[in-house]
Amino acid sequence: MSNEVASEGMTTISVRSRQAAEMAEQLADLYCSDRLQPPIVLVGYSQGVETCVQMAETLQSREVEVDALILMEGGKRFNTIPSNVRYCFNLYTSNPATDWLPLLRGLPVDGNPATTHIVNRDARHTGPAPLSRQYHLGLGWSNQARRILLDEIRMAYYPAN
Repeated sequence: MSNEVASEGMTTISVRSRQAAEMAEQLADLYCSDRLQPPIVLVGYSQGVETCVQMAETLQSREVEVDALILMEGGKRFNTIPSNVRYCFNLYTSNPATDWLPLLRGLPVDGNPATTHIVNRDARHTGPAPLSRQYHLGLGWSNQARRILLDEIRMAYYPAN
């Protein structure tokens, strides 16, 4: 997805979880020295959701606002969005029969509604049947899910005036 986003003129950086804190510090340094202009949009899938939330928390400690978190299929350990995030879109797939199992499934996120506009979208109840029948791993490869995320990234990167 990074290549698709970059092909539309948006700057992208891919970050592994072990690099999250260091990269967030570098982003904060660039932002505070006016060498990085908004928007700051963080995108994560599965464990990448945790990486994005950790980066947002580090940026919060440096008083840097995150314009958007675009998330897909994050688990329970990282479902609270920091208050420095303006907008969070979260695409996940609920499965009541197996939601008790803390593996291979996404969950809704929460946060402070006074500071963050959060949209939780359950793929089971979204659009045409192909998306509603996806599960954790399949959702990551779904063209329909990718289009939804790309649309959210575009809206965050190029907000309507």
